[in-house]
Amino acid sequence: MADRTPCPVRVAYIGGTGRSGSTLVARSLGSAPGMCSVGELCWLWSYGLVHDRPCGCGQAFSACPFWTAVGDEAFGGWEQVDADRAVELRRRLQRNKNVPALWRGGGSRSAELAEYGDLLAALYRGIHVVSGGEIVVDNSKQLVAALVARSVPGVDLRVVHLVRRSHGVAHSWTKHVARSDMGGNSMRRRSPGRTAARWTVDNALFEALGRSGTPRHTLRYEDFVEAPARELDGMLDYLDAPSDADRLSFVDGLDVTLATDHSVWGNPMRLETGPIRVRPDVGWRTGMSARDRRVVTTLSLPGLVRHGYVPDRSDAG
Repeated sequence: MADRTPCPVRVAYIGGTGRSGSTLVARSLGSAPGMCSVGELCWLWSYGLVHDRPCGCGQAFSACPFWTAVGDEAFGGWEQVDADRAVELRRRLQRNKNVPALWRGGGSRSAELAEYGDLLAALYRGIHVVSGGEIVVDNSKQLVAALVARSVPGVDLRVVHLVRRSHGVAHSWTKHVARSDMGGNSMRRRSPGRTAARWTVDNALFEALGRSGTPRHTLRYEDFVEAPARELDGMLDYLDAPSDADRLSFVDGLDVTLATDHSVWGNPMRLETGPIRVRPDVGWRTGMSARDRRVVTTLSLPGLVRHGYVPDRSDAG
């Protein structure tokens, strides 16, 4: 008798600290053949089902044909999902204090993890089927969300650990960025010192996740913006994506043509499509005070060295 066990759904999980360029990387990866980018999937229950925010395709979540088909495939229709319960489960599980328990497989959260895991398993499978069997690109970033995802039955989770220089991340968190998908409200801001501490912890945890057996591919943002085709090719090989000769036809030097995706949440650039020019963002070199640069360097120095960011005079202010 033929084995009818479904093949695992391969998920490319973009992990790291916020403001590291993950939306650009996920959108670029999702533009390759055989890939389906769905943005920060952990927020689907709240921003999609509850608040009906715009999908990356420009339509409201409830009006998007892709997500309608996913709901039908995964659950027999979104009306069959208790959205409030899904949001509550995500909130309870995806707290940093739960990292030790989730690392061990759930601990005191095992029942909630199993219940939420069933929802995620159906969701990932629905995306896989509706997209035509493509690799799902999940840009949820958070370590706790990755720990939850790796426990989901029927999922082949492969982490793309995205690292950006801590100074660039810290400077980005201080900027005022309006959200075109939320009536012009600004994205959250954070102090350089707090960001540097978060950067250090996030990256150390994703390194540990790789050592614990979860497949991990490290990508530096600076390498990506310098040679997007080279870095995308490496990621696609790591993910065992289709090796067609034209799989990078959407990349021409530093120009990347972004396909429409179905991100439910993320940086406002998730709504952009078509050709864009990939450029390095080194505004921190002139936009950060000497004091802030020193603070960031001090708090993140071990990680900077570990990821090949050799400190120079500009780091020290």
